Amino acid sequence: MAFWNTKSQNTLSTENFGLGGTSTKGNGTAEFYELEPAVVLDIILDKEHAFFKNPTNFPSTIDVDHWPADLKGEKPVAGDVDYSWVGRALVRMQYSMPAAKKEKLVWAYPLDSSISEYPLINEVVIVMRYRNKYFYSRKINTRNLPNEAVDFVVNKTISGQENSELFSNALYQGRLSQNSFSGAEGYRGVTGRYYKINNRVRRIKRHEGDTIIESRFGQSIRFGTYDEDRVNDKGDPKNVDYSDWGGNPMLILRNRQRKLLKKGETLKLVNSPNPATVIGTDEEKNAGGYLKEDINHDGSTIAITSGQTISKWVTTCYKKMFGTGEEVSAFEGTTNFTYPVLNGDQIIINSDRLVLSSRFGETFHYAKKRYGIVTDSEYTVDAHDQIVLTTHVKTVLNSPAIYLGEYDTTGEPVLLGQTSVDWLYELCNWMLEHTHWYMHSHVDAGKESPSQTQLSVQVEKLKQLRDSLHSLLSRRVFVVGGGYAPGSDGANI
Repeated sequence: MAFWNTKSQNTLSTENFGLGGTSTKGNGTAEFYELEPAVVLDIILDKEHAFFKNPTNFPSTIDVDHWPADLKGEKPVAGDVDYSWVGRALVRMQYSMPAAKKEKLVWAYPLDSSISEYPLINEVVIVMRYRNKYFYSRKINTRNLPNEAVDFVVNKTISGQENSELFSNALYQGRLSQNSFSGAEGYRGVTGRYYKINNRVRRIKRHEGDTIIESRFGQSIRFGTYDEDRVNDKGDPKNVDYSDWGGNPMLILRNRQRKLLKKGETLKLVNSPNPATVIGTDEEKNAGGYLKEDINHDGSTIAITSGQTISKWVTTCYKKMFGTGEEVSAFEGTTNFTYPVLNGDQIIINSDRLVLSSRFGETFHYAKKRYGIVTDSEYTVDAHDQIVLTTHVKTVLNSPAIYLGEYDTTGEPVLLGQTSVDWLYELCNWMLEHTHWYMHSHVDAGKESPSQTQLSVQVEKLKQLRDSLHSLLSRRVFVVGGGYAPGSDGANI
């Protein structure tokens, strides 16, 4: 929208000016405006807005003669609701309509329909007019705070009335949010139907050259190349495109900032053996301050890093990875695996819960080197059809107890191979020593006896073998199904 704000009788042609400018002629000054700041008085977010509740007062139905086909490919029906009004804002231009009645105010479209950030009530945007339609930009950064840019005073100063007065009579039910910044102590104004100002949200610390996207609520995406360690500015020596000028490209997506701390206060990981600690800084004290991302204490993080940058992620598990200091000393045969330095091209995802789902297709995991899973609790694999484990070298199950078939069922321990062989070998030797004719005598048996073929000491040996049968049973591996074991039999073969 273009207009002149004339302080004298002079008139000038608009052809001599661009988007904005000032011209002086004689003793007067005339200012031409193409873009104009405006206060947001209302924003349509969904069908619950009063705009849709009172269709007789607003042109909220589709123009069927100039509208695309519906989901069936047919022409829309007259009276269909025009949901393209969602995103439009009711605005009061600061210069051209500072005291206009609410009936004279205009509804403006968001300038971009692909990337949008709808403003709050009482935030200021830039409004322009093209092709007989009004458009608004994203909010003006009036105070450089991430959570809000509202100004409860500006509309009252311009129009002499509070925004909430425009929507009395239940047309608009807004939250009364209280700001405490200088110049508005105790002043209460509307920011939206339920939006609550949170001045504890902090911006992300910047590094030179960063491109950062931040929300009002503590989420951020960083496109950068420098970390906190200036030694890493030399870049990745394996990649000539980065090694000469330095830098390690990174993309860090973070949801929810960590807890704010007083200067010097510490925050540690709860229920974790690792000492990952963050210390409160002076720059996070006040609104407008900043924080560094912290993969261990922020809500959830996806960190895509490269080059010299070493991830500060640490595990919260007490269970150690097999082969790298396994805490169960009785386990032997650990591998020669060495835990890698977490640098180079990598993706690290850290959150309280992680769910990966393939709804109708496969899930494939590939690892050129070790594929490790560590948990302080259970690791379960549930398959409806079958489970197949294949290896070209060996398969190792190392556990204090192994149950094959049914959990915690110890009725059928498996036989220990070598122990069984030793026991049977001894039995065979004993029997070999006692193979003889019916009529025989022993050195210490005296004369022949047709009714007694062995002494009591031989009976005792058999009893010992019998009583040691339990030694053939494994104390770690148990099976079920078939024989005397509980559980059902499998398919008949």
